[in-house]
Amino acid sequence: MAREQIIEIVDLLDQPDVDAEDVRAFFGSRGYDAVEIETTETESGLVDFLSFEFHGSNGGESPTTGIVGLSEMDLIECKQKGISSYECGVLATLSAALVLVDMGEDESNLYGNVLLKTEMVRPKLDAGKVWLAVESRCERLVDPTMDFVLSLGTVRDSRTNNSAGVAFSPTIKDGWVLPVSEDLVSIKNEVASCPTAVLPVTTQDITPYANELYHLSCVTQPATVTDAPVVAIAFTSGTRVAGKDISPVSAEEIDTAVRFVLEATKAYTSGCLKLFDPEEFDRLVRLYGTMSYLQAPRRVR
Repeated sequence: MAREQIIEIVDLLDQPDVDAEDVRAFFGSRGYDAVEIETTETESGLVDFLSFEFHGSNGGESPTTGIVGLSEMDLIECKQKGISSYECGVLATLSAALVLVDMGEDESNLYGNVLLKTEMVRPKLDAGKVWLAVESRCERLVDPTMDFVLSLGTVRDSRTNNSAGVAFSPTIKDGWVLPVSEDLVSIKNEVASCPTAVLPVTTQDITPYANELYHLSCVTQPATVTDAPVVAIAFTSGTRVAGKDISPVSAEEIDTAVRFVLEATKAYTSGCLKLFDPEEFDRLVRLYGTMSYLQAPRRVR
């Protein structure tokens, strides 16, 4: 369970003036002094990108899992009411980082390496919201060392997900939407003890926002800046709701997401998680060619 860590992170983020330095100080008080912060200035405010890195018992010999927490920052109003449900990806990522901190030196629980990255906004006083292009954000959040990316975000303004909870996408790689990983289905069923909900990802969702096509959410956008396999994990609702005016989803749903990404990380870095069939993927490319051009805002002819 990650409930204790989730409550602590909610209490931290729910403060109106909290920023990345407050998060760094909090983690420092828990014995983790390696939080890295990169700040980008926009016309409407600042965006802080936070990084947390953990090494497993096998060190650099095993692959690195990337856990990326996205916010719908173009929809987040100036922080006068505390955290909103559009920031659940941030909340879950920081909670997962705190769980790893609390694991301490017990490397038996973590075989490989984990790199967690997320973002926080600092609006100017006269700005209602902060805006930074999704492509620019993903380039800072997705690291080249990530061999597999779990992207956390919110999809609550949709009519295609009709159940509240946590859904995940098929594996996305190089412009292809591949079959849902059966291993991830098993992990999700064990963690949540309920049927698996799959996020209805379309081709448009894995193209960059800059093309101005319809996108379900920014949660799949990390797939546009990496050739590593990406799985999007989304907090969903039973009915279509606007997230900016409501508080985060329940602690139970955040707990499910945190345990899901951590169990997936353990399985992947120990070689027990199959995200896609490499032979079938190679055959797809041989038969139909590369689809990586979908990762660009437009196809160059």
